[in-house]
Amino acid sequence: MNEPIKQSDRANRQISMHQQIMTEMVYLLILILLGSVIVKMFIYDWELVSYVTELICLGVAILYSLVRHIRLGVNIAVEKTGGWKVALFSSVLLTGVFAIFQYQAKERQYVNPWDTTFLTVVGVFFLAVLLVQLVLQLLIYYRKRQKKAALEAQYKQVEETLNKTLD
Repeated sequence: MNEPIKQSDRANRQISMHQQIMTEMVYLLILILLGSVIVKMFIYDWELVSYVTELICLGVAILYSLVRHIRLGVNIAVEKTGGWKVALFSSVLLTGVFAIFQYQAKERQYVNPWDTTFLTVVGVFFLAVLLVQLVLQLLIYYRKRQKKAALEAQYKQVEETLNKTLD
């Protein structure tokens, strides 16, 4: 009788490990795409046309990941460390894409990518995006807590009504 339970636990662990590996692989590929775009832009000084497909792939991967998490109901905002990791990771990615387009658009204004004005603009953008994401996650967390409290109050009220009718 215990043998099928052990096999089921082993299978569940293997599936969980596979999902974790696939998630890490997607994050790694997103970082590699972003790194490739940054290298092509800043080191090789190539035009936007040469790496626009990588930017599109990067955007699609991020968008797919977010939509899939939302559709599956994965609770990424409430986890103690997961919410911070997601906010930090997506802020870095958004800032990277913003920095690429900002440098491309204002190339004549900046001497090089290490120009203090450019780095200040990118830094302020990063902090703004991170702050907005953290505030939104906090609002979602408190809204879910309110809903949970309301459901618990409603459950207690139904339970009291049921106890009164049974007495």
